[in-house]
Amino acid sequence: MLATLFLIFPVAMIVVAVQSTVMQHITFLSGRPDLVLVSLVIWTAWAGREAALLPLLVMAPLSDALVGLPIGASVLPLLAVVYLAGFGERTLFGGQLGWPLIVSLVATLLAALILFLELTLLGWDIAWVPTLLRAILPSAFLNSLLTFVLYVPGAAWRQRRPTLM
Repeated sequence: MLATLFLIFPVAMIVVAVQSTVMQHITFLSGRPDLVLVSLVIWTAWAGREAALLPLLVMAPLSDALVGLPIGASVLPLLAVVYLAGFGERTLFGGQLGWPLIVSLVATLLAALILFLELTLLGWDIAWVPTLLRAILPSAFLNSLLTFVLYVPGAAWRQRRPTLM
């Protein structure tokens, strides 16, 4: 447990660093993949909701600081992502590849809507419909693709690793 706790912080920092540097250069129709969101979907699918809360609380403020959002603005949207992804814990399809792909697509839209609402309440001027159509929908597609790219090798590695019991 303690070893896992010490691994969360470096992994979370690496995810945020890769998101803010590498992922900013990957675009599709002005949409960009969100590695933080995708990593939380996969983390929740593999370890459950409770295990994904600490990485969420580490990654969200760091990500906000690096992209210029008010600190803490993405905590609530990412909490909704973890909650949505957690529905797969207790279903027949939770461990299958299709669940994280669907969740990453829907969660991108849900997180964007929650973030837009938060920013609108804070007084930011958000062009909702154009941003959703031109940036968020392509981002949702890229997030699903990124989920596939990361989930398949990760699942294969998880099956091959030796258990301690």
